[in-house]
Amino acid sequence: EFYVPTTPRPYLPDPGMVAQIIKANLEEVGLKLKLVEQDFASHLVSLRRGDHDVALMGWVGDNGDPDNYLYVLFDVENAQLGTARNVAFLKDAELHGLLEAAQKSSNRDERTRIYAAAQTRIGSLAPWVPIAHSQISFVALSRITGIEIGANGQIRYEKVRRE
Repeated sequence: EFYVPTTPRPYLPDPGMVAQIIKANLEEVGLKLKLVEQDFASHLVSLRRGDHDVALMGWVGDNGDPDNYLYVLFDVENAQLGTARNVAFLKDAELHGLLEAAQKSSNRDERTRIYAAAQTRIGSLAPWVPIAHSQISFVALSRITGIEIGANGQIRYEKVRRE
């Protein structure tokens, strides 16, 4: 079964269309899946319980730190049925060691190296197939300056000025 949210998200503005395309592509290679469409809240519950064979899902980080993505979405500690954020239920000791080491380090260069190794490991395990990354857009008059997009994708207005 292919679990799909019906609720649009920043990274998935038309989940039904994306699901139909993926389903058609998988059918072309011989994989037949039944779509299970549900509102976003129900979708989260189903995925956390592991009800799915395949699922369409994404993530909006809230602080810009790699830990908020990699540990939350790929660590064994977040793969418990019922509460999982790691909805691929990936359980890899090597990856866990890397993510744990990165959490303990306060050295930026070391964390960068560790998270690069963690991403390489995740890529080799391929628990997901990434398909998109949302684009953050905003419009302002040319005389407005100082608008920034933070590492977490949120628009920051603290330094806004009108010239």
